[in-house]
Amino acid sequence: MWRGGAAETAGSSAGLPGNPAVPQTGRVTFRLLPGIGLVLPANAGVLRFGMTEHAAQWTASTLADIRVDGWMCGARWTLSFRYRDVLVTAYACTACPGDALGHLIVERATRAPEAAAGISLAFGDLDLFGYPIHELAEVLEPSDRELLLPADANLRSTRHLSAVHLDACEGRRREADRAPSGAEPSAR
Repeated sequence: MWRGGAAETAGSSAGLPGNPAVPQTGRVTFRLLPGIGLVLPANAGVLRFGMTEHAAQWTASTLADIRVDGWMCGARWTLSFRYRDVLVTAYACTACPGDALGHLIVERATRAPEAAAGISLAFGDLDLFGYPIHELAEVLEPSDRELLLPADANLRSTRHLSAVHLDACEGRRREADRAPSGAEPSAR
């Protein structure tokens, strides 16, 4: 599926029966690009890993009103915004080089969703907010499941994802490795 570099589609899962594909018409779509960032809908731009706080604020503000300087343990700076049913948080932790954007969280307003979201969160040709976790687990490559699904996710769940965390910086991953089994990293 994701091989890094340019934005590639999830070709290995395309065309599978029951493949949760991203709708192509009339639906607002955020697009995850691991290693790159998050493409915002409505041609608002891309929140790119490595960009400065000011650049991230400017990019996000082309889509929605932003909130800056929210408190998050271990973060040098944060910004968040809500666009329809989606909340996006972007931040740089203390381990991010040069205080550059290193982490993105894309969340649904509904925390334990029983149904698909009104807005798509695309990863390649898959809508991560559009289908139950068990269907996503069937079509995602193992490395992509590890990247996109929570470590404690029930891969047979009929619920939909409520959030996806994407990290370009090693800070949160190192913290998760140090956390006791079952504990959440403090940056969440």
